[in-house]
Amino acid sequence: MWHAGHSGGHFRLHCHTKLQVRLTVKCLYLTKIYGIIIILSLCAWSLTNVKKRIKIPSHKHNISKLCLIFGFIKYPVMRILHVVHGLPCGGLENGVVNLINHLPREEFEQAVCCLDQRGDMADRIIHPIDIFMLGRRRHDLVLPFRLVKLIRNWRPDVIHCRNWNTWFDSAVANLLAGRHSKLVWSFHGFTDEDNFPRRRRVASRFLASITDHMFAVCRDSATRYAQMACIAPERFEVIYNGVDCERFQPVKNKNAVRLQLGIPLEAVTILTVASFSNMAKLSPVKSSHPLLSLMNSRQILAGVLPHRSVKIKTPLPWSHSSISL
Repeated sequence: MWHAGHSGGHFRLHCHTKLQVRLTVKCLYLTKIYGIIIILSLCAWSLTNVKKRIKIPSHKHNISKLCLIFGFIKYPVMRILHVVHGLPCGGLENGVVNLINHLPREEFEQAVCCLDQRGDMADRIIHPIDIFMLGRRRHDLVLPFRLVKLIRNWRPDVIHCRNWNTWFDSAVANLLAGRHSKLVWSFHGFTDEDNFPRRRRVASRFLASITDHMFAVCRDSATRYAQMACIAPERFEVIYNGVDCERFQPVKNKNAVRLQLGIPLEAVTILTVASFSNMAKLSPVKSSHPLLSLMNSRQILAGVLPHRSVKIKTPLPWSHSSISL
């Protein structure tokens, strides 16, 4: 009798322990599920705050959001659309190509929109990117609508247009597309300061009101453009053109270079590197000051001509000068 009773008690104790184990497992399972739900809720809340800070568009980067939620270190890729008149040989175009080649591909996706033609500088782009050509015509009123279609299809985060000849079309197109993209306009210098009519001043004030960020490549250009267009100077930031100091640096023996170029050792020498597409209308900005005619000076113009075999004679306002192409 005692043995049977002991066996029954042991059986009841074993069943009770088994039930406790099952309940403990279920509790742990439910705790794990609710814990995951709470963690995902906290991640979603944190992602909402991150989205407000870094302004991630709601219609893009879903994969990157999931990576952020589940703990992968992967941030959304920013899409940049560079709007230029074209990519011929020039300083502005060289800056665009350098920017495309040096921005990290894992963080930025870039494309170029050429309003006019493609240009030879596009061949210097290392990695393949989208290059759109819109073929702008004279007084092309339909161009902003073609640009609107491109913006809606490609959906950039940032639209970067450069100089006056791209600002109007880019700003109007971004406005018609709903202003989902940040518009950045950069001013790269004057070509003809006297040709600044009143309609351009009025248009500049309107375009500045629908442009998110504006900058110039030097403080002087930013200040003068703000004064001429009656725009608040505080709207302009200044980002100077970068120079590769490892590639461009002073040589050790300057006298040997002067003798090679036929320049007197004591002469004051001015080197101008520019694109001389029309030597007959050489911009005063790309030429030196007439006071150089009062001293023993030489000017060297280094650049690219449309036809290298043609000998160009450029009238300069001083006599002691030389042209090297």
